[in-house]
Amino acid sequence: MTKEYLKNMMKYIIVLIGLICLNVSCKQDADNVKKNENPQFFQASDYITKDYKEVRKSHKLFKLININQTLDSITVADTVGPTEMVLLNKLNLDNAKWSDKYKADTSFGVYGDPDVMNYTALDEELPIQKVSVYLNQGRITNIKVHSQRSSLINHHDQSLIYYPGVGYDLTSTQKMWSGDTIRMNVKATFVKK
Repeated sequence: MTKEYLKNMMKYIIVLIGLICLNVSCKQDADNVKKNENPQFFQASDYITKDYKEVRKSHKLFKLININQTLDSITVADTVGPTEMVLLNKLNLDNAKWSDKYKADTSFGVYGDPDVMNYTALDEELPIQKVSVYLNQGRITNIKVHSQRSSLINHHDQSLIYYPGVGYDLTSTQKMWSGDTIRMNVKATFVKK
């Protein structure tokens, strides 16, 4: 490996660690979010978290990571850590303050079963812009979540596709106030231990 490559890789790692720390430090405590007594939306975070934890009992997680076209891989073999769950814990729409800020729409298949449940934000400022739950004969095949966040230092646009029992794809673009753009793709797959 060249010195230039190592220097660039260290730069990306430092930025990534900083962004993870910022994300964790800005994370609202789940206990402080008041949920609706009668949820009207599919609870994506609860479903994904339950499936993820269940699968991780018997599987490692293999991640193929691409940051600004620099490829790396990692296999996570240990138990589920709190930092792994940060992203997944932010997906529920049933925050009491948001109940009237999403439009729910369900498409039904030929036999009357739901095929797609869409929840679309009516406000561009909401962090979760859209959640789509895809079903096949009543079973969830994948969940797509599009979220965005803006702060004083960046605008963060993120898409997550979760495949129950299989893994997930995460695409993230962060446009920094300095003009830099960080593009990250993560393809995570559950593999037997």
